[in-house]
Amino acid sequence: MLNIKLVKDFKKAKELAKELAPCGAIECEYGDNVLTEDYEGVEIAMYHHGKYSNNTPPSERWDVYDKLDKGLDNFIISHIDLDTIIGIMWASKILKPTSIAKEIGRLASIQDLKGFHYIENEILNNLKPTIKYRFLGAGYIVSNIEIEKTNDIVIDVSRPIHKSILKIKDIIIEGVDEGLKNQVNKWLKEKELDALKYQVFFDEENSIRIFNADKNLLSAYTLDDKTSKINIQYNCGNGSITISTYNENIAKELFGENGVITPLREVFGEEAGGRISVGGTPRNKKYTFEDALKAYKHIKKKLNNSKKLILNKIL
Repeated sequence: MLNIKLVKDFKKAKELAKELAPCGAIECEYGDNVLTEDYEGVEIAMYHHGKYSNNTPPSERWDVYDKLDKGLDNFIISHIDLDTIIGIMWASKILKPTSIAKEIGRLASIQDLKGFHYIENEILNNLKPTIKYRFLGAGYIVSNIEIEKTNDIVIDVSRPIHKSILKIKDIIIEGVDEGLKNQVNKWLKEKELDALKYQVFFDEENSIRIFNADKNLLSAYTLDDKTSKINIQYNCGNGSITISTYNENIAKELFGENGVITPLREVFGEEAGGRISVGGTPRNKKYTFEDALKAYKHIKKKLNNSKKLILNKIL
């Protein structure tokens, strides 16, 4: 079984890398602090947030499969998503980079960079059903990974992730049977219902939607025929807050070149991080819904100040 540790603190991640050497550091990103190959014990590192946003996402790093003589057994991660999981599969050499596997990796990369809403609106219906359901099936498996709810800085997630990796491998190689296809279709319908259920409010004037849920609802931009530009989610399961925009252009238009990272760090400090269009609070801290409302009020104020500046220029 793979040995996979979910680590919420950069300093602890560095220490653990020495103990687990040689190990893979997959998206071990903590604000501007990133566990790279420059640190002792790290054999392979994959990272593409913040100042490293031009790097290839883990799910497209199938090049490491041929670089490694032997697959890695030990991994450190900072969060769990499909991009991270497929990165582990390449570096452990559990998944061979076949043409189908690469296509699923490419789709996971697009989803990570642009959001599921982009995949859903622009790509999904143009895919062959065999590819479409492999990709959706892999996402469904990842969405159902359950980890221990704890305040520990280091969490052993080896068993649930290894189990999910084997399921995803079978899906990519063998395809999706009718049973899993039905589960996936049900899951997609439930995602929209969950978004409506867990939406706290929609500020139509500023185009901001607020969620309070223990599942990722950030791609729910259009609900009841109304589309938001900004989504703010409080995750009541792990105490994190995430801010996202519909796309990078909107993020830059509203907040400048660094996108959502700017308001995030103004409210939560320099350890907040992510990409231009999506970012979150520091990984080693827990927040409340009131903190999410604080971020909302800060963003609302920034937007209103920008409107005033534009109006003054016009006048």
